Amino acid sequence: MDGSLKTVVIDPGSSCVKVGFSSDNTPVSIFNNVTGKSKHPLISSGMGGKDVYVGDEVLSQQRILDIKRPVQRGVIVDEELLVQTFVHSYEKSLKVDPISHPLLLALPSLIGKTVKEDLTQLLFEELSVPSLSMCLGPALSVFATGRTSGVVVDIGGGCTEIIPMVDGVPLSQSYCKVQMGGMDLTERLARDIIASTERLDFPSLSSSPSLFDIYSKMKEDSCYVSMNFEAELRATAHSKDHSAIHRSHVFKLPDGKEITMDKERFLCSEGLFHPSILGKESAGIPELVAGVVSEVGVDVRSRMWSSVILSGGTTLLPRFNERMDTELSELSNGKKVSIVANENRLILNWMGGSLVASLPTFRDLFVSKEEYEEIGPSICLKKGFF
Repeated sequence: MDGSLKTVVIDPGSSCVKVGFSSDNTPVSIFNNVTGKSKHPLISSGMGGKDVYVGDEVLSQQRILDIKRPVQRGVIVDEELLVQTFVHSYEKSLKVDPISHPLLLALPSLIGKTVKEDLTQLLFEELSVPSLSMCLGPALSVFATGRTSGVVVDIGGGCTEIIPMVDGVPLSQSYCKVQMGGMDLTERLARDIIASTERLDFPSLSSSPSLFDIYSKMKEDSCYVSMNFEAELRATAHSKDHSAIHRSHVFKLPDGKEITMDKERFLCSEGLFHPSILGKESAGIPELVAGVVSEVGVDVRSRMWSSVILSGGTTLLPRFNERMDTELSELSNGKKVSIVANENRLILNWMGGSLVASLPTFRDLFVSKEEYEEIGPSICLKKGFF
């Protein structure tokens, strides 16, 4: 592997794709991880249309497209469509030839053998990358904080992963992965808004994929985590003048109309602590973290509690850090809890990939094109996956 070449780093999540170069502090581009194929391919091709649309291209053409997310709930469901998002990354975002740069992929945990092999084959044969490494995204978050040990709480768009690491090694036997993430909060918020508004024409989430972005923006701008959920809920129920309550917030829709939010601001986020609110049968995230820590060796549990590393855009919700600290402190059996909340946790996995890809010692872990041609796709099971 040529150390003079910058490595391309791609983190394809359920919600969005982050893409950039090793050694850089931030991605070159972040775009919606959604693809679309024409419902009428013959007509589309005759009009100069594309076979596959990616990211914002999908939103502008959504009426004529069959839309699919290649990563759903932290699971790669369509390797070929995912590779098309990589093609888009190289051509539109980075404007470089894949053949000229090594590639590091940040992937969710529990990727199956067949998916790894299929991805390896597609990347070497269709994109002609010169070398490849695939890494656990949540594990990369640990390195991004300058640590080698800790327990990562990575709340992505479609799933939450909790992974303990000791001295740079993920403890796979203690992984925890649940199908609950930021998209579930967005869907719950949409239902609450529709239920509370008197506008019967208020758009539903399922009527148009682009509406998901509107509700996501509403969540990011207006929602927060309550420190006393029951008390706040009672206050809203007994209040006659909602506009006088500090909780109420006016959100302006793209069409200029406004909607006032009250309990909707904190109801969806409570689902992270009481998942039944989101229709999930799971323990809350603090309990899941405590369960993971209890499964590691007694000699390293204090190190886990002292480095609870938050990752993912959902953890940016106001007061999430404080609520986690409060609840984990009650579950840690007297151990000191320290929440690591990097301000860049939306891109923390990607940042970790950028860091490790720039280290000379990491280059030996890449699978080269020559090794792939000699051994085949199964090489990814022996080398190149961290």
